[in-house]
Amino acid sequence: MTKAERKTLLELLAEVPEHRIGNAIKYALRDVLFLGIFAILCGAETYTGMHTFSELHLEELRKYLELPNGVPSHDAFGDIFSRVDTAAVGRCFKLFTDSIKEGEGTDYVEKRECWLFDDVNWLAERHEWPGLKGAAVILSTRTMINTGITSTCYSYYIYSHDEMTAHRFLSLQRKHWAVENDLHWCLDCCFHEDDMHVRMGHAAVIIVRYGGFTWCAGHGTILAGESPATGSFRQV
Repeated sequence: MTKAERKTLLELLAEVPEHRIGNAIKYALRDVLFLGIFAILCGAETYTGMHTFSELHLEELRKYLELPNGVPSHDAFGDIFSRVDTAAVGRCFKLFTDSIKEGEGTDYVEKRECWLFDDVNWLAERHEWPGLKGAAVILSTRTMINTGITSTCYSYYIYSHDEMTAHRFLSLQRKHWAVENDLHWCLDCCFHEDDMHVRMGHAAVIIVRYGGFTWCAGHGTILAGESPATGSFRQV
């Protein structure tokens, strides 16, 4: 996909099907979804937080959105999030984050080598580690593509699995940080996902996907700053 072919986030959000009917729609679905992303990225944790953030930054947001009727109330956010097509929103987020990854690429090549040692009885006795089966060493050699500079790093491990192989250990080592890589730790500590009490309709799914998306799109950086308002969330 070329840079010209990549769609902006607003363009992708505009493709989410409208679930509301009638002529009394005050806020474009694309705009509400976009406001929710920005609010969560900046620390909002509730629908009230989304409304307050949007209201505080209305003039700045109007540079990107029309918002002829101002910003949605917290009830409007809740109603829309509870009924929007979660699969369509998920596809939108995936397309956008995939385009970011394609644009960034990889700037290094890494080679990993692994050695296992199963003669560790002396180690188990010295440190009182019952069930210890072996120790492992992984050598990571990373070469930067642009400069050719190479760095190495040794990592040391112990394990209790039977019939361990170097190939299997390398696979397990890559999965060791799966909880963090899958965003659970980030979403819980930064977005308080485990404490979330949203239950109505599809809202819980949408909020979880918003947290994951904002973390990926923002590269794990929560913006912080001064705000004249007070509330239960981190505002900018």
